[in-house]
Amino acid sequence: HPTRSPERHHAVARVAADALVAVWPDPEPDTALAGVLRANTTALTGLAEEDLHRPDTHPVLFRAGRSLGEAGQVAAAIKYHQRLLDTVTRHPAPGHQPDTLTSRLYLAYWRGQAGDVPGAITAYEELLADQLRVLGRDHSETLTARLYLAALCGQAGDVVGAVTATEKLLADRLRVLGPHHPHTLTTRGNLAHWHGKAGDAEGAATACENLLTDMVRVLGPDHPQTLTTRHNLAHWRGEAGDPAGAVTGFGPPLLNRLGAPARRARAAAVTGGALALVAACWALVLH
Repeated sequence: HPTRSPERHHAVARVAADALVAVWPDPEPDTALAGVLRANTTALTGLAEEDLHRPDTHPVLFRAGRSLGEAGQVAAAIKYHQRLLDTVTRHPAPGHQPDTLTSRLYLAYWRGQAGDVPGAITAYEELLADQLRVLGRDHSETLTARLYLAALCGQAGDVVGAVTATEKLLADRLRVLGPHHPHTLTTRGNLAHWHGKAGDAEGAATACENLLTDMVRVLGPDHPQTLTTRHNLAHWRGEAGDPAGAVTGFGPPLLNRLGAPARRARAAAVTGGALALVAACWALVLH
C-alpha cells in the first residue's frame, strides 16, 4: 500500500509469517496443504523479504525449506537453503549469526539426504566447531548437529564411532532435556539402530521394546515416530532370530495404519502361519 509506513509494513509481514508457522502442521499429512503453505511463504518473501530478516530470520523461511525436502524435493531444498544462507550472510548484524548457523545446519542435512555423505560430514564438522563457540555445547541445534553427524559417520562405515558418538549425545540430552523429551527419545532410537548395525541385534530389539513403551506414553500410539519404532522393533527381532516376536512387534496400530495391505498380511498369517505374516509385513515395508 503506497501510504503504509515501513514500520507498519514490517509488522504486517512478521504477523503474516507468524500465522503461517502457526498453521503449518508437523508432520505434514496433507501434501496439498504443505504446497499451499510453501506458495504463501514464497509470495510473502517476494513482498517483504527484508522484513522477514529483521531483526532476525523468521522461522517460516526455514520451515518452507524443510517442507520442500520432506516433500521429496531434496535438490530443491538444497538450492533453497543455499540461497537462504547467502541472504542471511548478507545481514552482518551480530543477531544474525545464529541464523547463519541454522541455515548451515539445514543445508548440511539435505546434502546428506541427497547422498553427499562426505560433503555433509565435512559441513557438519565445520558447523559444529562454530556452534560450540557461538551457541554452546547444550544448545538444541548443537545437539542436533551431533545427532546427524554421528548418523552420517555410521553411514560412511564407522559404525563403532556412530555408537560412541550417539551414546555421548544421549547422556547430554538426558542431562539437558530429560528422559521424556522427543529429542531424547529420537536419540535412543538412533542408538538402538547403531547397536544393531554393530552386530547386537538382540540388544537393539530390547532397546526398541523399552523405547516403544515410552513413546506410546509420551507421543501416543499413532505418532509417526512411535510407528517407526514398532517397525524397528519388528526388524531387530527378526534379525535376532525371533520371527514370531517380529510379528508381535508390528502390532495392531501399525498394521491398522497400513490399511488394506495390512489386512492381506493378516490373511497370510491365517493360511501360512507366523512366517507368512513376517514375509507379508516385510513386503509392506519395502513396497
